[in-house]
Amino acid sequence: MPETRVEAISVPDLLRMVEQGQLALPEFQRDFVWSDEQVVSLLVTVLKGWPAGTLLFTEAPTNEYLAMRQFDHGPPIQRQLVTHLVLDGQQRITGLYEALTRRSGKIWVIDARAVSLDADPEDLHDAIRSFSSRQWDSIATAPWSEERPYVPLPALVTSEAFFDWRNDVVARTTSEPQAAEDLAVRITQMYKEGLDTVSRYQFPLSLIDKNMAAESVARIFERINTSGLALSTFDLVVAHTYTETWNLRQAWDLELERWPLLEWFFQADGMVAVETLALVETGQVRRERVLGLPPGIIRDNFSRAAASLSRALEFTSSECGVADAVRLPHRGFLLVLAAVAWDAPLDKHIPLLRAWFFSRAFEQRYDAAVNTRIASDYSELRAAVTTRATLPRVQLAREQLSRADRRSTSARYRAFLALLTASGATDLPEGMFVLDTPPADLAPVNVLDRGVDSARTRAMGYLLLPRHRREHIDGIGPRVLYELLNRASPMIDVRDYLRRQLLPPLELRYYDDDDAFVEARAEMVLAVLSDLVGYDIT
Repeated sequence: MPETRVEAISVPDLLRMVEQGQLALPEFQRDFVWSDEQVVSLLVTVLKGWPAGTLLFTEAPTNEYLAMRQFDHGPPIQRQLVTHLVLDGQQRITGLYEALTRRSGKIWVIDARAVSLDADPEDLHDAIRSFSSRQWDSIATAPWSEERPYVPLPALVTSEAFFDWRNDVVARTTSEPQAAEDLAVRITQMYKEGLDTVSRYQFPLSLIDKNMAAESVARIFERINTSGLALSTFDLVVAHTYTETWNLRQAWDLELERWPLLEWFFQADGMVAVETLALVETGQVRRERVLGLPPGIIRDNFSRAAASLSRALEFTSSECGVADAVRLPHRGFLLVLAAVAWDAPLDKHIPLLRAWFFSRAFEQRYDAAVNTRIASDYSELRAAVTTRATLPRVQLAREQLSRADRRSTSARYRAFLALLTASGATDLPEGMFVLDTPPADLAPVNVLDRGVDSARTRAMGYLLLPRHRREHIDGIGPRVLYELLNRASPMIDVRDYLRRQLLPPLELRYYDDDDAFVEARAEMVLAVLSDLVGYDIT
């Protein structure tokens, strides 16, 4: 039975496996991208003996998912020698390989004066630097200097390597026996007071059986806790579809250039386009369906899936108030709309799609059984678009909205922000003008009384305002808001402003306290939703 077991692996063993070609990288792994600063931070972590995250390896696989490549500066890969592949931990291992060997053309060193059992991490950080091989040669052949007591980090990998280096330093520094003995003792003491940590340091290692199913590997990718660059199911699909002439990650990068909204919302995560394709092809987005898509289907249709996804984003942005990711109740909404957009123009069905989006968002449709709900919504919405079938009705109670909370019911909170944006929320009155601020520049500000902790995250307490107004409006309380709007009423159409922010009529009973304000806004939202869907939603 395939299994995952947990072991420990030392830094010397990691470097030995890379050096001997036993450890390789899957072709889908990103390039080494760490800066010298990040490498130094990892070295300090090792020197202090602090945790640096779990590594994730798989035994050299027998399936076609994982083509191999070598580490940066590592030896060429000979497949018959490879025993393990790194699924997570590439950046850390490559950083250590660069710093603790001479393969990169640089020699990393540490100033021994900063080393002690209780050394300050910042002092250690400042004590580590690198030299070019040519610069180091002039230092390494000179006598030991108390002004420049540099220890090359490759000498710390094993105790044997360190004492060989120590003996060489002593020999080139003095030929006088007592002086040589004294210097050897000083250097040895320095090793015992902190430098020996490198040779003893161990990473926790999760080791996956080579025969484990791809979908199980994908779950492990997403759930394991590491301090490196996290992998995702998308990385596995990259490997699954890889050929010498086509790379899914490169294809996604091209789509990001073509469709800027994809970059804005998803950055490097192209999995959403693969899931869109799976929904169109199979009617499902379950992991096994996504990973089971034939590579040729993905290669042939990936660009169309990205275009459909971009159209879904354009629609939610222009018609549903999703100006940014904070106002998207759940990514599942985009999957459904993108799959519908595959062969149907979204702009021909605006009222229907807006009614579906907001009613399902406030229902918290995707808070549970999300894959099943996405599949059923796609089936129902596609039927409504193509055959004018009626969508199932949604019912909401006022209590569900008045209790909506930014933390515990975040989908409703996000849906409320989107509805405010779609309603044309704008700045509070300033003088005789209401400023026309772009939706993406508006931020949620909670006007409920800052002295009442329980109210501070209630969704119905938020307005959308320019960011620079936050400090003046946050927590002012409904009564102060009422007074502010009353003062502005002779100069502007306050009724229009109230409509845009989904605020109740300017009557004190609605602004008397937090509870009255929240209840009144919940009624406003229910009325707006009922108009959208064409029936009483309560």
